Parts: sequence; C-alpha cells; structure tokens
Amino acid sequence: DVEKGVNYCGGDEEFYIDVLNDYVEENRQDVIEQLFTDENYADYAVEVHALKSTSRTLGIEGMGNLAEKLEHAAKDGDIDYVKANHAEAMDYLAFLLKNIQELIIEA
Repeated sequence: DVEKGVNYCGGDEEFYIDVLNDYVEENRQDVIEQLFTDENYADYAVEVHALKSTSRTLGIEGMGNLAEKLEHAAKDGDIDYVKANHAEAMDYLAFLLKNIQELIIEA
C-alpha cells in the first residue's frame, strides 16, 4: 500500500523512495536466514520483529503479517511453526526486494 507508506513518510514521496531503498540495501534476509540455520530463535525473533515494523511502515502489510506470526512463534517457542513457515516468508521477502529494487531503478 504505497499510499499508506508515503503517509508514514510524512507525505514525502522522495523520502518514501529513500526509505524503500534503505529497505532493499539493509536486506535483513541474510541475517534472518543465518539465525534460522543456527537455530538462534531468540535473535531470530528480534530480527523478524524489525522486519515486521519496517515492512508495515512502508505499507507492506503482507510481509509485516508474516513476520509478526514468525516473531510470536519464535518468542513462544513454537519452533514447528517457524520451521513450517520460514521459507514462505523468505521467498516473499526475496520477491519484494527484487521488485522494490526494480521500481527504485525506474523512479
């Protein structure tokens, strides 16, 4: 929801694009993947929390919702849920990062 994201950025479209660029450059995916591989679910919860917050600020509700569910599962020790849903969330994040990057290049 671009309109929501721009509103969160004070109505400044250029600032919104800058924040989108930061989202792509920050690319939390590598860190989250490593924490998942290491089975470090405490830090995993922290990273997906940050992903949730940043995604929602940009109007990317779908990613925010997936990250929130992973965050709560990791915090609650529901590792089966994390293992069952991690790949879907990371695939979606990769899709988003690729598409956002293409949009930024066009902008």
